[in-house]
Amino acid sequence: MEKHEIRLRKMSEEDFSRFREYSIFDYAETMLKAGNLDKKRALIEAEGEFNKLLDNGLHTTNQFLMVIEDIKKGSDIGWIWYMYEEDDSCKKAFVCDFLIFEEERRKGYATEALRELERMVKEDERSLIALYVWEQNVPASNLYKKCGYEITDNQDDGAYMIKQL
Repeated sequence: MEKHEIRLRKMSEEDFSRFREYSIFDYAETMLKAGNLDKKRALIEAEGEFNKLLDNGLHTTNQFLMVIEDIKKGSDIGWIWYMYEEDDSCKKAFVCDFLIFEEERRKGYATEALRELERMVKEDERSLIALYVWEQNVPASNLYKKCGYEITDNQDDGAYMIKQL
């Protein structure tokens, strides 16, 4: 598989608008598959959670909304949204949303994007990356395991995973 040169760059307002629309709809669809919500309720809850976490949009403190870009091709191949959290034990990054566009999947971009995220997070003196993977998202779960993430807490509809840096 070809090694890609990628970078994570901050979203523009236009990127954010597209990402916001996609992310809310996708999260609502995931909640529908995982629970007992109807479509209208799932959309309301997804939008509410999105707006709560990103109360100042692109400019929300400790939230990083990035476009994944293939440098050689000069094209956008996905999005990643992560945030920084701190507790008594460590400074960490939490991946809120991660997407490689459908037409760019199975080309190694996801692995490269996670590698670049790890590099950036280490630079910011974070000691681990955490995320939540839905039970029905087997390809994502397999990707994270392949990249060194370990399950720390199983839930009814998925699992929390971490990678120590």
